[in-house]
Amino acid sequence: MATASSKKQINIQDILSSYPSWVHPSVHYHAPDWSLLRDTYQGERQVKDNSVIYLPQPSGLDDADYAMYLENATYYNMTNRTVGALVGTIFRRNPVVSNLPKNLTKKLKKITLKNQSFRSFARRTAKEVVHMGRYGVLVDMPTNGGDPYLTGYITEAILDWTYEMVGDREVLTEAVLMEANLNKVEPGDTIQARRYSVRLRVLRLIDGAYEQHIYESKAEGATYPDPRGQADQVIRPTHRGKALSYIPFVIFGTESNEPDIERSSMLDIAQMNISHFRSYAHLEHGRYYTGLPVFWVSKATGEGQGEYTIGASTVWEVGPGEKAGLMEFNGQGLKFLESAISTKEAHISTLGGRLIGVTTASVSESDNQVSMKDRNEQALLLNISIALDEGFTQILEWWAIWQDVNIAKASEITIEFNKDFMLKEAAAREFRAVQQMYNDGILPIEVVYDYLKRAEVIPDWLEIEEFKKLLESSASFPNNPDVDANQRGMPDRKTEIELEETEKDRKSQEQIAESQAALELKQARSGNQPPAEE
Repeated sequence: MATASSKKQINIQDILSSYPSWVHPSVHYHAPDWSLLRDTYQGERQVKDNSVIYLPQPSGLDDADYAMYLENATYYNMTNRTVGALVGTIFRRNPVVSNLPKNLTKKLKKITLKNQSFRSFARRTAKEVVHMGRYGVLVDMPTNGGDPYLTGYITEAILDWTYEMVGDREVLTEAVLMEANLNKVEPGDTIQARRYSVRLRVLRLIDGAYEQHIYESKAEGATYPDPRGQADQVIRPTHRGKALSYIPFVIFGTESNEPDIERSSMLDIAQMNISHFRSYAHLEHGRYYTGLPVFWVSKATGEGQGEYTIGASTVWEVGPGEKAGLMEFNGQGLKFLESAISTKEAHISTLGGRLIGVTTASVSESDNQVSMKDRNEQALLLNISIALDEGFTQILEWWAIWQDVNIAKASEITIEFNKDFMLKEAAAREFRAVQQMYNDGILPIEVVYDYLKRAEVIPDWLEIEEFKKLLESSASFPNNPDVDANQRGMPDRKTEIELEETEKDRKSQEQIAESQAALELKQARSGNQPPAEE
């Protein structure tokens, strides 16, 4: 929350949603869905602040009753929980960057202007893609020199884009990005006195050269400058003195990194979350009026109202023909509301479960049906992970080239995000099977290493070369007789002992046979008889 003056407050979200007419038609179309996704993710306070949209005042309730109706309503933030679970699944294992020059590895710890690490920035990108279905990343360079950095743009800030044929390929030739510009804060101003205005950063390819055109709003608040007019500033990024022939901007999506807006996977959950909130409001309103019993007394006609005290030690005396009683709610209305809430919770759980890959097999489902469900659920996260792979591989390539890494070497840089959700939890039986196949020469050590790393047995920091060295060193396994046996060429100590015992038995039998033969030879000589043929 910020203010444009001491009297008028301006919410940055208002700036994002107050789009002018020249904005891309798809942005106008999806804007209501984006507002719903943001509000449901923020939680109960944000939803109730927009109660006119999400919980309109029922007819028959005055303002005081509606205020109580809204206050008693409970919002359970399932949207936030589902997004957090999905992002946590992708980042159970850190992204693996390969072929990055060593001199650039340390720079990954500060890859934005705010010194944000690459992992943190990538997690933010994944969160936006999972939640909103879209996120933009720009590789930029300080105008006064320095290392390149990454800047992220939420889906509401990507206002327009144009792709055109250049040669035999469609390439991005223009992108209009919105930035909420914090104007100069005067000395002594408080946080409430901060003033925001809209800045447009337009990325353009003009005659094959990349330029940035900056447009500043002349008014505070949700007033957009016109990107079709004269720019307030023109920036022409160069590399080694030459203009760039491409726009270093990637738009991430849930299934691909195409410019077209893709529907967020969270939208169904957000819509059901609001429906659940409304049902809960009805239920709590009904409980408020029916939860407490009502005491009543019937009196003779013409008698005035009396005062009665309620308590365990109090006795009411009524006259002849008068009655007293207790009126309580007894009906199915609230149970229907409770059933509706349970049904919606089950629906949300099903939607979230399919995204995360957590399902419960019913008795009537076959193994093939359950397996097919699992594959469909995993495919959603897999698409996002692959889109992150492709987008950040391109971003890191540009980032490296701008730091004087030659193009051929930069093109070898790759990044892989976690896909371990495709691997079911491995148990002892699976580990024994992998070990046996390795011992039998069916699986190479590289495959074993990859399997153990995906199963989270081997930590991310342990590379395969170091893993091989540790396996070959008996010092890595102190007090383990099997390792010593392996160093002597045996599969394990038990097998070595069995072979040693077999060898001892063989030598013992040979000694016995030799002794018997010597004894027979001695006996034959003492009797002057030729020895028996062996």
